[in-house]
Amino acid sequence: MTEARHFSGAQWSLDDAVAQFGSASFEDGDIVSHDWLRMALDINDHAIKNNPFVLLERMESLKAVLLDGQQIALQSVRGKGYRVVPPHEQAYYAAQEAARYISKGLKKADGLLVNTRYEKLTTDENRRHTDTQVRIAALSGMVSKGKRDVFKLFEVKKAMTVD
Repeated sequence: MTEARHFSGAQWSLDDAVAQFGSASFEDGDIVSHDWLRMALDINDHAIKNNPFVLLERMESLKAVLLDGQQIALQSVRGKGYRVVPPHEQAYYAAQEAARYISKGLKKADGLLVNTRYEKLTTDENRRHTDTQVRIAALSGMVSKGKRDVFKLFEVKKAMTVD
């Protein structure tokens, strides 16, 4: 689970980053700034020059260890950093993430199916292609309904008042 790499004379360790996170005493709902993360993940210009994806790799490692080991989820907040997701919001965050990935996958599948060189398909291949389009459309409809059902769980129930 520990990853160590050598950059500019210092050795980075995932365990050290997790320990620093714990020492920082972040609370539910707190924003962990990009600056703090760059410090804890030992991200500097030299590290990025050696590996342009080092920040992403280390951030994903940190998020995975915090989630799997300490049940702490981090949610990206554009332009600010990452938010410590409170436990009572984690199901909603999970539903948002699932919906985002499923929608992205369905959109990609649709693009692949629509942008096919049909003139190069045999009759059987064209039939299979059309069947796939119909099934992906049906799956998309099921996902859309399922998404509504899942997010309905999080709607605030209006109190009924009796006059």
